[in-house]
Amino acid sequence: MVLAYPALVYLGVSHWEVDRVGFVIAGGALVAMGLAARATGGRAVARVALPFVPAVLVGLGAGVLGSERLLMALPVLVGVCIFAPFALSLRPGSTPLVARFAAVERRARGATGELSPEAAAHCLRFTRFWSAYLLVNTLVAGALAWLAWIDAWFVHTFVLGYVGMGVLIVWERIARPHDAELEAVEGSAP
Repeated sequence: MVLAYPALVYLGVSHWEVDRVGFVIAGGALVAMGLAARATGGRAVARVALPFVPAVLVGLGAGVLGSERLLMALPVLVGVCIFAPFALSLRPGSTPLVARFAAVERRARGATGELSPEAAAHCLRFTRFWSAYLLVNTLVAGALAWLAWIDAWFVHTFVLGYVGMGVLIVWERIARPHDAELEAVEGSAP
Protein backbone atom coordinates (compact mmCIF):
# COMPACT_ATOMS: atom_id res chain seq x y z
CA MET A 1 0.00 0.00 0.00
CA VAL A 2 2.87 2.38 0.79
CA LEU A 3 4.32 1.99 -2.70
CA ALA A 4 0.95 2.42 -4.39
CA TYR A 5 -0.25 5.32 -2.21
CA PRO A 6 0.93 8.18 -4.46
CA ALA A 7 -0.66 6.53 -7.50
CA LEU A 8 -3.91 5.93 -5.63
CA VAL A 9 -4.07 9.55 -4.50
CA TYR A 10 -3.16 10.91 -7.93
CA LEU A 11 -5.65 8.75 -9.82
CA GLY A 12 -8.29 9.20 -7.18
CA VAL A 13 -8.03 12.99 -7.00
CA SER A 14 -7.94 13.19 -10.81
CA HIS A 15 -11.10 11.09 -11.26
CA TRP A 16 -13.11 11.15 -8.01
CA GLU A 17 -14.05 13.40 -5.15
CA VAL A 18 -11.33 13.90 -2.53
CA ASP A 19 -13.58 12.70 0.28
CA ARG A 20 -14.20 9.37 -1.50
CA VAL A 21 -10.47 8.89 -2.04
CA GLY A 22 -9.86 9.54 1.64
CA PHE A 23 -12.46 7.00 2.74
CA VAL A 24 -11.18 4.40 0.24
CA ILE A 25 -7.63 4.85 1.53
CA ALA A 26 -8.78 4.60 5.15
CA GLY A 27 -10.78 1.47 4.31
CA GLY A 28 -7.86 -0.08 2.44
CA ALA A 29 -5.54 0.64 5.35
CA LEU A 30 -8.03 -0.94 7.76
CA VAL A 31 -8.23 -4.06 5.59
CA ALA A 32 -4.43 -4.22 5.36
CA MET A 33 -4.21 -3.74 9.13
CA GLY A 34 -6.67 -6.60 9.69
CA LEU A 35 -4.83 -8.91 7.29
CA ALA A 36 -1.49 -8.13 8.92
CA ALA A 37 -2.93 -8.75 12.39
CA ARG A 38 -4.54 -11.98 11.23
CA ALA A 39 -1.24 -13.18 9.75
CA THR A 40 0.37 -12.96 13.19
CA GLY A 41 -2.22 -15.30 14.65
CA GLY A 42 -3.12 -12.69 17.25
CA ARG A 43 0.46 -12.18 18.47
CA ALA A 44 2.03 -8.76 18.28
CA VAL A 45 -1.12 -7.25 16.79
CA ALA A 46 -0.22 -3.73 17.90
CA ARG A 47 3.21 -3.96 16.30
CA VAL A 48 1.90 -5.04 12.89
CA ALA A 49 -1.14 -2.74 13.00
CA LEU A 50 0.69 0.42 14.07
CA PRO A 51 2.22 1.25 10.65
CA PHE A 52 -1.26 1.44 9.11
CA VAL A 53 -2.69 3.88 11.67
CA PRO A 54 -1.39 7.06 9.93
CA ALA A 55 -3.02 6.02 6.64
CA VAL A 56 -6.31 5.35 8.43
CA LEU A 57 -6.20 8.72 10.22
CA VAL A 58 -5.10 10.69 7.15
CA GLY A 59 -7.70 8.93 4.98
CA LEU A 60 -10.50 9.58 7.46
CA GLY A 61 -9.38 13.18 7.95
CA ALA A 62 -9.26 13.78 4.21
CA GLY A 63 -12.62 12.07 3.81
CA VAL A 64 -14.31 14.18 6.45
CA LEU A 65 -12.63 17.46 5.51
CA GLY A 66 -12.39 16.87 1.75
CA SER A 67 -8.74 17.94 1.90
CA GLU A 68 -6.46 17.09 -1.01
CA ARG A 69 -3.52 18.49 0.93
CA LEU A 70 -4.17 16.11 3.80
CA LEU A 71 -4.11 13.14 1.42
CA MET A 72 -0.82 14.42 0.01
CA ALA A 73 0.66 14.79 3.52
CA LEU A 74 0.98 11.06 4.29
CA PRO A 75 4.32 10.62 2.46
CA VAL A 76 5.60 13.54 4.54
CA LEU A 77 4.60 11.75 7.74
CA VAL A 78 6.21 8.53 6.50
CA GLY A 79 9.33 10.48 5.51
CA VAL A 80 9.64 11.95 9.00
CA CYS A 81 9.20 8.48 10.53
CA ILE A 82 12.00 7.10 8.34
CA PHE A 83 14.26 10.14 8.71
CA ALA A 84 14.08 10.22 12.52
CA PRO A 85 15.89 6.92 13.25
CA PHE A 86 18.65 7.75 10.76
CA ALA A 87 19.16 11.24 12.16
CA LEU A 88 18.91 10.17 15.80
CA SER A 89 21.50 7.45 15.24
CA LEU A 90 24.02 10.21 14.41
CA ARG A 91 24.01 11.52 17.99
CA PRO A 92 27.29 11.15 19.87
CA GLY A 93 27.51 7.74 21.51
CA SER A 94 24.94 6.17 19.15
CA THR A 95 25.62 3.53 16.53
CA PRO A 96 24.82 4.85 13.03
CA LEU A 97 21.83 3.06 11.55
CA VAL A 98 23.73 1.80 8.49
CA ALA A 99 26.27 0.23 10.88
CA ARG A 100 23.41 -1.58 12.62
CA PHE A 101 22.23 -2.92 9.27
CA ALA A 102 25.78 -4.00 8.42
CA ALA A 103 26.09 -5.77 11.79
CA VAL A 104 22.88 -7.71 11.14
CA GLU A 105 24.15 -8.72 7.71
CA ARG A 106 27.53 -9.78 9.15
CA ARG A 107 25.86 -11.96 11.80
CA ALA A 108 23.63 -13.52 9.16
CA ARG A 109 26.74 -14.49 7.21
CA GLY A 110 28.43 -15.95 10.27
CA ALA A 111 30.96 -13.17 10.89
CA THR A 112 31.82 -12.13 14.43
CA GLY A 113 33.50 -9.11 15.98
CA GLU A 114 33.24 -5.42 15.26
CA LEU A 115 33.27 -3.61 11.95
CA SER A 116 36.69 -2.53 10.75
CA PRO A 117 37.46 1.21 11.18
CA GLU A 118 37.07 1.63 7.41
CA ALA A 119 33.68 -0.09 7.41
CA ALA A 120 32.54 1.91 10.47
CA ALA A 121 33.53 5.19 8.73
CA HIS A 122 31.67 4.06 5.61
CA CYS A 123 28.54 3.31 7.65
CA LEU A 124 28.69 6.70 9.36
CA ARG A 125 29.12 8.45 6.00
CA PHE A 126 26.14 6.61 4.47
CA THR A 127 23.97 7.23 7.52
CA ARG A 128 24.66 10.93 6.93
CA PHE A 129 23.83 10.56 3.21
CA TRP A 130 20.57 8.77 4.07
CA SER A 131 19.67 11.39 6.66
CA ALA A 132 20.27 14.25 4.21
CA TYR A 133 18.40 12.49 1.40
CA LEU A 134 15.42 11.67 3.60
CA LEU A 135 15.26 15.20 4.98
CA VAL A 136 15.33 16.80 1.51
CA ASN A 137 12.90 14.23 0.11
CA THR A 138 10.46 14.88 2.97
CA LEU A 139 10.76 18.66 2.71
CA VAL A 140 10.11 18.58 -1.05
CA ALA A 141 7.11 16.26 -0.60
CA GLY A 142 5.82 18.58 2.13
CA ALA A 143 6.22 21.69 -0.01
CA LEU A 144 4.45 20.06 -2.95
CA ALA A 145 1.64 18.87 -0.67
CA TRP A 146 1.26 22.32 0.87
CA LEU A 147 1.12 23.91 -2.58
CA ALA A 148 -1.26 21.13 -3.71
CA TRP A 149 0.66 20.61 -6.94
CA ILE A 150 -0.67 17.11 -7.52
CA ASP A 151 1.23 16.42 -10.76
CA ALA A 152 4.63 17.43 -9.36
CA TRP A 153 3.81 15.71 -6.04
CA PHE A 154 3.00 12.47 -7.87
CA VAL A 155 6.23 12.54 -9.91
CA HIS A 156 8.26 13.29 -6.80
CA THR A 157 6.66 10.79 -4.41
CA PHE A 158 6.00 7.97 -6.86
CA VAL A 159 8.99 8.20 -9.18
CA LEU A 160 11.85 10.41 -7.98
CA GLY A 161 11.61 9.44 -4.31
CA TYR A 162 11.81 5.71 -5.03
CA VAL A 163 14.52 6.13 -7.68
CA GLY A 164 16.59 8.14 -5.20
CA MET A 165 16.21 5.43 -2.56
CA GLY A 166 17.18 2.76 -5.06
CA VAL A 167 20.26 4.69 -6.10
CA LEU A 168 21.35 5.11 -2.46
CA ILE A 169 20.80 1.42 -1.70
CA VAL A 170 22.81 0.28 -4.73
CA TRP A 171 25.52 2.91 -4.19
CA GLU A 172 25.93 1.93 -0.54
CA ARG A 173 26.12 -1.77 -1.37
CA ILE A 174 28.71 -1.24 -4.11
CA ALA A 175 30.79 1.18 -2.05
CA ARG A 176 30.66 -0.90 1.17
CA PRO A 177 34.11 -2.13 2.15
CA HIS A 178 34.32 -5.85 2.81
CA ASP A 179 35.92 -6.82 6.09
CA ALA A 180 38.67 -9.43 5.74
CA GLU A 181 36.81 -11.60 8.26
CA LEU A 182 33.62 -11.42 6.24
CA GLU A 183 35.48 -12.30 3.05
CA ALA A 184 37.13 -15.26 4.81
CA VAL A 185 33.74 -16.53 5.99
CA GLU A 186 32.30 -16.15 2.51
CA GLY A 187 35.36 -17.78 0.92
CA SER A 188 35.22 -20.82 3.21
CA ALA A 189 31.68 -21.78 2.24
CA PRO A 190 31.40 -25.13 0.41
